[in-house]
Amino acid sequence: MVGIKWGQMKIETIEDFFKLIKSDDEGERYRLRSDEISYDVIVEIIRNHPEYADTLTINKNLDERDLRALSKSNCRRTRSSVADVRRLPNDVFQELSCDCEETVRASLARNKKCPDEIFNRLLVDASPLVSEAARESIKWRRKP
Repeated sequence: MVGIKWGQMKIETIEDFFKLIKSDDEGERYRLRSDEISYDVIVEIIRNHPEYADTLTINKNLDERDLRALSKSNCRRTRSSVADVRRLPNDVFQELSCDCEETVRASLARNKKCPDEIFNRLLVDASPLVSEAARESIKWRRKP
C-alpha cells in the first residue's frame, strides 16, 4: 500500500481490500471508509466479487468515476447503496431515478441531495414504495 498523506493509505490491490474486509481489527476495517481505493480494485470488485461492491459505497474518497462505475453494477443492493450517497453527480441521480428496481429509486427518494426535478418525479412514481419514500422524506427536504 502506498501512502497518500499522513495517516492515510491507498488500497491498491484486491488482496489489500480483502485483508481489510476480513480483519478482526476495527481500526483496520475503518480504513475501508477512509483510505483511497484504486479504481482498478473497484472495477475488479464489481466484476468478480459483486457481493462486496456495496461495501465500497461507505468510502469517503470515492470520486465521480468510482460512483458512476458502482451505479452501473448488476447488483440491486449496490445500486441502492450508491443511491444513498449524497455527493452523486447529476447524471448518476438521473440514471438511478430510472432504475428498473423500485428499491433503488426509493433509496434515491430518501437522499437529501436528490435534485428537486428528480425528486418531484419520484413523488409520483408508479411504485407505491418509491412515492411513499419520497413523501416521507419531504420533511427533511423543507428549506427554512
